[in-house]
Amino acid sequence: MKGDFSRLTFKRAKHTAGVLHQQGRVWLDADWNEEVQTRLDLAERETVDVVGRCGVPKPGTAFAISANPAAPDDFFISTGPGPRGRCYVDGILCELYDPALAHMSYLHQPDYIDPPALTLPTPGDTQAKNALVYVETWQRLITYLEDPDIREIALNGPDTATRLRTIVQVKVREIAANVTDCAAAMKLVTDGDGTLTTLPPVDDQPPDPCRIPDPGTYTGRENHFYRIEIHRAGDVAGFAGNTSALGEATGTAGSSEVLTLLQSISINTNLGNLDVNRNLGAGIGIRSGIRHLSRLHATFKWSKNNAADAVQVLSVSQDRLTLTVQSLGRDLATALVDGNTIEICDDRSELGHLPGHLTMIAGNPDPDRLTVTLADPLPNEFELPITDPSALSPLSPPAAPANRHATLRRWDGVGTCAAAFDQQLTPDMDLGDGVHVQFGGTDLRSGDYWQFVARSVDGSVEKLTNAKPTGIVRHRCPLALVRWQRLRRFEIAPLFAGSPAFAIPSDLAAAIEQYFEQAHDLRTDAATLLEVAAAAGATPHELELLKLLAERQPHVEALTFRVVEDCRNPFLPLTDENDVDAAMHVVRVGRFDTNENVTPLLNDSLVTTDELANGIGVWFDRPVEPNAISRPTCYVELELPFPSFSLTRALDAAGLATNASTNFATAGGPLAYQRITLAAKLAANGNALTWRPHGGRNELDLFAALAPPADRGALARLHLRGDVIWSRDNDRLFLDGDAFGFANPNDPQQTLLRYPSGDGKRGGDFELWFWLKATPQLGLYVIDQKTQAIEFYALDANGPTTPARSFGTPNAAPNPVGVAVDATGKIFVASGAIGVAQFDPGATGTPTARATGAPPFKFIASGLAVDANGAVYLVGNSIATGRSSVLVFPNALGAVQRSIDGAETGLVGSVGIAVGADGTTFVTANPQDGGRVEVFAPNASGNVGPTRSIVLPVANVGGASVKYTANGVALDAAGNLYVAAASQANTALPDAVFVFAPNQASPARTIRGVANTKLFGPFGIAVDTAGNVFVSNRNEAAITVYGPGADGDVAPIRTVTGAAGVLTAPTALTIGL
Repeated sequence: MKGDFSRLTFKRAKHTAGVLHQQGRVWLDADWNEEVQTRLDLAERETVDVVGRCGVPKPGTAFAISANPAAPDDFFISTGPGPRGRCYVDGILCELYDPALAHMSYLHQPDYIDPPALTLPTPGDTQAKNALVYVETWQRLITYLEDPDIREIALNGPDTATRLRTIVQVKVREIAANVTDCAAAMKLVTDGDGTLTTLPPVDDQPPDPCRIPDPGTYTGRENHFYRIEIHRAGDVAGFAGNTSALGEATGTAGSSEVLTLLQSISINTNLGNLDVNRNLGAGIGIRSGIRHLSRLHATFKWSKNNAADAVQVLSVSQDRLTLTVQSLGRDLATALVDGNTIEICDDRSELGHLPGHLTMIAGNPDPDRLTVTLADPLPNEFELPITDPSALSPLSPPAAPANRHATLRRWDGVGTCAAAFDQQLTPDMDLGDGVHVQFGGTDLRSGDYWQFVARSVDGSVEKLTNAKPTGIVRHRCPLALVRWQRLRRFEIAPLFAGSPAFAIPSDLAAAIEQYFEQAHDLRTDAATLLEVAAAAGATPHELELLKLLAERQPHVEALTFRVVEDCRNPFLPLTDENDVDAAMHVVRVGRFDTNENVTPLLNDSLVTTDELANGIGVWFDRPVEPNAISRPTCYVELELPFPSFSLTRALDAAGLATNASTNFATAGGPLAYQRITLAAKLAANGNALTWRPHGGRNELDLFAALAPPADRGALARLHLRGDVIWSRDNDRLFLDGDAFGFANPNDPQQTLLRYPSGDGKRGGDFELWFWLKATPQLGLYVIDQKTQAIEFYALDANGPTTPARSFGTPNAAPNPVGVAVDATGKIFVASGAIGVAQFDPGATGTPTARATGAPPFKFIASGLAVDANGAVYLVGNSIATGRSSVLVFPNALGAVQRSIDGAETGLVGSVGIAVGADGTTFVTANPQDGGRVEVFAPNASGNVGPTRSIVLPVANVGGASVKYTANGVALDAAGNLYVAAASQANTALPDAVFVFAPNQASPARTIRGVANTKLFGPFGIAVDTAGNVFVSNRNEAAITVYGPGADGDVAPIRTVTGAAGVLTAPTALTIGL
């Protein structure tokens, strides 16, 4: 601190608590300053005790390091107003926020002008550059020269007090690849090791019998506050400087042996010339060291008054030799004169590690123009306005100063640092008036300074012995370990737009995309992608899938920047009840399938028993302690009604039924619910835990069946006990499991949970609920044309069978003629009267939606199909035109999306319709020349002709051509087309099922025969995943089932005839949930 101080007396070792002023005493600046420094020291130590050496406050974002995608040689530093821009270093509040800067970054810091450029890997260089990013803070003295607002203009000139400003600088230190933790990296950032010793004055007067020798007396007439400051960094001449080159030349490198030179020598090395021009004498040795000859001897500058004499520089001449200044000094004693040693500094040099421009005044300054001529030009690094000194006059207004606050400071002398003072050999270290100094150390840093007082009253010089620098005291804390590397990168966006076979769960994909969006970089490399995915809770299977997807993306070599480790230490305010505790959080919950793929387990969702049987996974943002995961801390409960259905039935059988139990049995209203805990196997590995029930689907079905009819299923709850689940790496880091709900935008009746969990307090329990239902079984939906009901049978039904359920009435879906089920279990029924009726999965009641299509002609529905996307295809006939048409509705019934209609379509008497996986549409037609199947391209619309026609075979019976009527059609997974065909010749030609291979016009197989097939008026047809063929026989009131590959006059493997009153006139049928 270069202020005009008499002395600075604060010393922490004295444990001063405060300064008390006494009455009638002189009030000195030193007393005031000691009081200020005492208070600052107390505040800093208290903060360290609370926060620790390093810390960032809530919300923990301050000083976070992130990539700058637009500039690989730069990086962002997270800042903001308030806590978002604060951190504490050794108790010192550091704020790095400038509202004028859109983004704070390494290259654009208010307290670090022109920071050193970063050395980065060049194209083709695969070697990574590892570095430590740290924050460094120190205190800079601010006078009116740096901040004009300090000066009170009413005083008309004099300045008053100064200010201390905390400087905050984010710096980078390259480290080796094997330095992998923040603490080890910080040990590489050290202060210099320079020292200073003040020597007692030496009596250099000739002997005088009339004078008593007093070698310990300071001879100056004034009291002074000396400042010794290192100008050029280096080592100490004559001690350890430049000795490695000498050691190499003399064969003693690496040795601890003392080398004594008895005569002057000159040694040439590949590092330069080392000249020793004097005898060093016995006992003065040169040891081999780590310094090279290219390193310079340190130099110093000194002042008797703490270098307090300074003036503001306003401009510079074109030749950069003449400066225009604001004044030549405060008074005659401090005025600048010819021969003064001066230093030109500005914010850039003061805030950096490089010194200012040290020179001398050449000639007397001009008191009228206020100009000073330098002995050598001012370097271009100093930004100043250019003026012509000859054009200046006493009446000229002063030039506006540059914004870097250039100053001209006077020093009393300069010198070269040496290890031993000698009046003849090192006269630079004689500061006059009997004051002598000498230096020590091998690493003296530019800006290091020492201060000591000399007093004329007692002739004393403050004693310093191998003293460390008074300042600059720099405090540092690590922010991050980072790495620059040239990697093959790819875009994030296309990664999750691949084929369904490589689909990533939507919640995991969203978490990954959110991470890169927040990092302001939508490109990455494979290694970073997998790290982010693992932290987001990806399973090993999903990581392998992501790796495969990454390999398939187009890559471009690019320079990447990534944070390897965040070294910051977040801390929590002590006074805010709502501050966030350090805790673990749930980031994802999913359920496994049989291949260990993960699907999000949403709160308040339906889960089937086979889905639950595969288990549940929970992922955290930190590794979880395996021993903390046990039956008391992680469990799934089921809520079952009391009394249960079985108990109610038992009471009824025993004649003990109560009104309540009877009401429950009949109206579905339980008296209460009781909870049971499912037995399960628990495991924890890394950031994830798994819960897998002991029972399989069949056992879970027993519980699901107990759910009251009015409930969506058996209510299940997943519990995690936050107060007894902790992190594997920190047993004081507990789960903050409280998760807050919100309405599903697509289904306001469903409550979803926000992730990550947490309300800011560790120890909160996590709970997620879902509704457990018995696994839907694929079954056969059959329309009974006589009763106008839709009946549901198990696929393995055989013989007289009662349907598992039936629904639809003449009022709900009058004249049902077609039925189809989509992938979600929604049931669509074609009604000859109203168009389409939609029923919910597992329906037993009335439809939930209807669509008529409102065609411009009288339209009577005759068949129905649903495609893979849930769109509904309704086929029907126009009485007016005699033609058939196809209407296509979107997956939510509404207006007709498109239609296939017109003379070109060839559709007439159409009943059956099927849609392939690619949207190809197959529609039966029955013109006078016989049945056929018309095939339309995907998205066909309007009066368009079929891409091809599949004509059913015509037989010759008794010399006459006998045709078939094409009724129902179905497709199997391989794309084979099945057609239920009724003979138009009654018994003369048996009914048949024709099977056409893809793109073939002739049947590959035909199920037909009188003796065995039992086909009588085949109408509806369906094929299950095993290849079994189900045919409804309208004339026989039966469903015949044929095995895979059935051909010829083959008997059905079973026949469903229905119980009394059901399956009386089966027509259309389909297979679905």
